[in-house]
Amino acid sequence: MSGFVDDHLVVVVPNGTPRFTAPVVEPDASLVLYLSNISRKKGADRAVRAALILAEADPDAHFVFAGGFESDEFESEVRALAEPLGTRLEFVGPVIGESKSRLMASARVLLFPIAWGEGHPRIVLESMAAGLPVVTTDRATIKETIVDDESGFVLDDPDPVAIAYCALNVLRDDALRERISAGARKRYETRFTQEQADEALAAWLTSLS
Repeated sequence: MSGFVDDHLVVVVPNGTPRFTAPVVEPDASLVLYLSNISRKKGADRAVRAALILAEADPDAHFVFAGGFESDEFESEVRALAEPLGTRLEFVGPVIGESKSRLMASARVLLFPIAWGEGHPRIVLESMAAGLPVVTTDRATIKETIVDDESGFVLDDPDPVAIAYCALNVLRDDALRERISAGARKRYETRFTQEQADEALAAWLTSLS
Protein backbone atom coordinates (compact mmCIF):
# COMPACT_ATOMS: atom_id res chain seq x y z
CA MET A 1 0.00 0.00 0.00
CA SER A 2 3.07 2.24 0.14
CA GLY A 3 2.52 5.43 -1.85
CA PHE A 4 -1.25 5.00 -1.97
CA VAL A 5 -2.28 5.25 1.69
CA ASP A 6 -0.44 6.68 4.67
CA ASP A 7 1.21 3.89 6.64
CA HIS A 8 -0.51 4.87 9.88
CA LEU A 9 -3.88 4.23 8.23
CA VAL A 10 -3.03 0.62 7.33
CA VAL A 11 -3.73 -2.08 9.91
CA VAL A 12 -3.30 -5.83 9.40
CA VAL A 13 -5.94 -7.94 11.12
CA PRO A 14 -5.12 -11.66 10.75
CA ASN A 15 -7.88 -14.11 9.95
CA GLY A 16 -9.14 -16.39 12.66
CA THR A 17 -11.02 -19.65 12.52
CA PRO A 18 -13.44 -21.39 14.89
CA ARG A 19 -12.10 -23.93 17.34
CA PHE A 20 -11.80 -27.49 16.09
CA THR A 21 -14.15 -30.01 17.63
CA ALA A 22 -12.57 -33.40 17.08
CA PRO A 23 -15.01 -36.18 16.18
CA VAL A 24 -14.48 -39.63 17.61
CA VAL A 25 -12.41 -41.37 14.95
CA GLU A 26 -9.60 -43.89 14.90
CA PRO A 27 -6.40 -42.08 13.88
CA ASP A 28 -4.77 -43.48 10.75
CA ALA A 29 -1.02 -43.50 11.29
CA SER A 30 -0.33 -43.71 7.54
CA LEU A 31 -2.83 -41.19 6.13
CA VAL A 32 -1.49 -38.16 4.27
CA LEU A 33 -4.12 -35.53 3.44
CA TYR A 34 -4.42 -32.80 0.83
CA LEU A 35 -7.43 -30.60 1.59
CA SER A 36 -8.11 -27.61 -0.63
CA ASN A 37 -9.13 -26.78 -4.17
CA ILE A 38 -7.14 -29.12 -6.41
CA SER A 39 -5.33 -26.52 -8.46
CA ARG A 40 -1.88 -25.81 -9.82
CA LYS A 41 -1.72 -22.58 -7.80
CA LYS A 42 -2.20 -24.51 -4.57
CA GLY A 43 0.46 -27.04 -5.57
CA ALA A 44 -1.80 -30.07 -6.00
CA ASP A 45 0.37 -31.48 -8.78
CA ARG A 46 3.46 -31.03 -6.56
CA ALA A 47 1.62 -32.83 -3.75
CA VAL A 48 0.89 -35.80 -6.04
CA ARG A 49 4.54 -35.95 -7.10
CA ALA A 50 5.50 -35.91 -3.41
CA ALA A 51 3.02 -38.74 -2.80
CA LEU A 52 4.73 -40.83 -5.48
CA ILE A 53 8.08 -40.37 -3.72
CA LEU A 54 6.62 -40.95 -0.27
CA ALA A 55 4.83 -44.10 -1.38
CA GLU A 56 8.14 -45.67 -2.41
CA ALA A 57 9.73 -44.82 0.93
CA ASP A 58 6.79 -45.95 3.05
CA PRO A 59 4.76 -48.91 1.76
CA ASP A 60 1.97 -48.19 4.26
CA ALA A 61 1.46 -44.56 3.31
CA HIS A 62 -1.78 -43.73 1.56
CA PHE A 63 -3.32 -40.48 0.45
CA VAL A 64 -6.62 -38.63 0.31
CA PHE A 65 -7.02 -35.58 -1.90
CA ALA A 66 -10.18 -33.69 -0.94
CA GLY A 67 -11.41 -30.76 -2.99
CA GLY A 68 -12.76 -29.78 -6.36
CA PHE A 69 -10.56 -29.67 -9.46
CA GLU A 70 -9.87 -26.27 -10.98
CA SER A 71 -10.61 -27.54 -14.50
CA ASP A 72 -11.27 -30.70 -16.48
CA GLU A 73 -7.86 -30.34 -18.10
CA PHE A 74 -6.05 -30.18 -14.77
CA GLU A 75 -8.10 -33.08 -13.41
CA SER A 76 -6.95 -35.27 -16.33
CA GLU A 77 -3.34 -34.24 -15.75
CA VAL A 78 -3.41 -34.92 -12.00
CA ARG A 79 -5.27 -38.23 -12.29
CA ALA A 80 -2.77 -39.44 -14.88
CA LEU A 81 0.08 -38.37 -12.62
CA ALA A 82 -1.45 -40.26 -9.69
CA GLU A 83 -2.23 -43.43 -11.67
CA PRO A 84 0.87 -45.37 -10.49
CA LEU A 85 -0.43 -45.09 -6.93
CA GLY A 86 -3.61 -46.97 -7.76
CA THR A 87 -5.93 -47.29 -4.79
CA ARG A 88 -3.34 -45.79 -2.44
CA LEU A 89 -4.46 -42.32 -3.54
CA GLU A 90 -8.14 -41.43 -3.42
CA PHE A 91 -9.81 -38.31 -4.80
CA VAL A 92 -12.94 -37.73 -2.71
CA GLY A 93 -14.19 -34.37 -4.02
CA PRO A 94 -15.11 -31.40 -1.82
CA VAL A 95 -15.78 -32.15 1.85
CA ILE A 96 -17.52 -30.03 4.46
CA GLY A 97 -18.83 -30.32 7.99
CA GLU A 98 -18.46 -33.66 9.73
CA SER A 99 -16.76 -35.31 6.74
CA LYS A 100 -14.07 -32.64 6.72
CA SER A 101 -13.57 -32.86 10.49
CA ARG A 102 -13.26 -36.64 10.34
CA LEU A 103 -10.59 -36.46 7.66
CA MET A 104 -8.59 -33.89 9.59
CA ALA A 105 -8.88 -35.83 12.83
CA SER A 106 -7.79 -39.12 11.26
CA ALA A 107 -4.89 -37.84 9.12
CA ARG A 108 -1.30 -37.66 10.29
CA VAL A 109 -0.03 -34.84 8.07
CA LEU A 110 -1.49 -32.25 5.69
CA LEU A 111 0.15 -31.26 2.40
CA PHE A 112 -0.48 -27.68 1.26
CA PRO A 113 2.49 -26.81 -0.99
CA ILE A 114 1.34 -23.47 -2.40
CA ALA A 115 3.04 -22.66 -5.71
CA TRP A 116 2.11 -18.97 -5.90
CA GLY A 117 -0.41 -16.42 -4.74
CA GLU A 118 -2.68 -16.95 -1.73
CA GLY A 119 -3.44 -14.58 1.12
CA HIS A 120 -3.98 -16.02 4.58
CA PRO A 121 -5.25 -19.55 3.82
CA ARG A 122 -7.97 -20.78 6.15
CA ILE A 123 -6.95 -24.42 5.76
CA VAL A 124 -3.64 -23.58 7.43
CA LEU A 125 -5.46 -22.08 10.40
CA GLU A 126 -7.86 -25.02 10.52
CA SER A 127 -5.00 -27.51 10.51
CA MET A 128 -3.33 -25.64 13.37
CA ALA A 129 -6.58 -25.61 15.34
CA ALA A 130 -6.85 -29.36 14.78
CA GLY A 131 -3.23 -29.99 15.72
CA LEU A 132 -2.63 -31.48 12.29
CA PRO A 133 1.00 -30.95 11.16
CA VAL A 134 1.10 -29.14 7.82
CA VAL A 135 3.83 -29.13 5.18
CA THR A 136 3.52 -25.88 3.24
CA THR A 137 5.62 -23.23 1.47
CA ASP A 138 6.88 -19.73 2.05
CA ARG A 139 4.22 -17.87 0.12
CA ALA A 140 2.05 -14.91 1.10
CA THR A 141 1.50 -14.85 4.90
CA ILE A 142 2.56 -18.42 5.64
CA LYS A 143 5.76 -17.52 7.50
CA GLU A 144 3.81 -15.02 9.59
CA THR A 145 1.40 -17.81 10.52
CA ILE A 146 3.54 -20.91 11.01
CA VAL A 147 6.84 -21.10 12.84
CA ASP A 148 8.92 -23.60 10.88
CA ASP A 149 9.72 -26.81 12.77
CA GLU A 150 7.66 -25.57 15.71
CA SER A 151 4.04 -25.34 14.54
CA GLY A 152 4.45 -26.82 11.05
CA PHE A 153 6.93 -27.03 8.21
CA VAL A 154 7.54 -24.11 5.83
CA LEU A 155 9.58 -24.95 2.73
CA ASP A 156 11.22 -22.34 0.53
CA ASP A 157 9.59 -23.83 -2.57
CA PRO A 158 7.07 -26.59 -3.38
CA ASP A 159 9.74 -29.14 -4.20
CA PRO A 160 8.21 -32.65 -4.21
CA VAL A 161 11.31 -34.27 -2.70
CA ALA A 162 11.37 -31.82 0.21
CA ILE A 163 7.61 -32.19 0.71
CA ALA A 164 7.90 -35.98 0.79
CA TYR A 165 10.87 -35.86 3.19
CA CYS A 166 8.96 -33.68 5.70
CA ALA A 167 5.84 -35.81 5.50
CA LEU A 168 7.84 -39.03 5.88
CA ASN A 169 9.50 -37.68 9.02
CA VAL A 170 6.09 -36.95 10.54
CA LEU A 171 4.80 -40.44 9.68
CA ARG A 172 7.85 -42.18 11.10
CA ASP A 173 8.56 -40.06 14.18
CA ASP A 174 5.74 -39.97 16.73
CA ALA A 175 7.64 -37.60 19.01
CA LEU A 176 8.13 -35.13 16.16
CA ARG A 177 4.48 -35.33 15.16
CA GLU A 178 3.31 -34.80 18.74
CA ARG A 179 5.65 -31.83 19.20
CA ILE A 180 4.51 -30.13 16.00
CA SER A 181 0.87 -30.93 16.76
CA ALA A 182 1.12 -29.32 20.19
CA GLY A 183 3.01 -26.34 18.77
CA ALA A 184 0.37 -25.83 16.11
CA ARG A 185 -2.48 -25.86 18.63
CA LYS A 186 -0.61 -23.49 20.94
CA ARG A 187 0.09 -20.99 18.15
CA TYR A 188 -3.55 -21.16 17.06
CA GLU A 189 -4.76 -20.52 20.61
CA THR A 190 -2.44 -17.56 21.10
CA ARG A 191 -2.85 -15.89 17.68
CA PHE A 192 -5.61 -17.14 15.41
CA THR A 193 -8.85 -17.97 17.19
CA GLN A 194 -12.01 -16.47 15.73
CA GLU A 195 -12.54 -14.51 18.95
CA GLN A 196 -9.11 -12.89 18.63
CA ALA A 197 -9.74 -11.95 15.00
CA ASP A 198 -13.15 -10.45 15.84
CA GLU A 199 -11.75 -8.49 18.78
CA ALA A 200 -8.84 -7.13 16.71
CA LEU A 201 -11.19 -6.00 13.95
CA ALA A 202 -13.57 -4.40 16.48
CA ALA A 203 -10.69 -2.60 18.19
CA TRP A 204 -9.47 -1.19 14.88
CA LEU A 205 -12.93 -0.02 13.85
CA THR A 206 -13.44 1.57 17.26
CA SER A 207 -10.14 3.41 16.92
CA LEU A 208 -11.44 5.10 13.77
CA SER A 209 -14.46 6.63 15.47
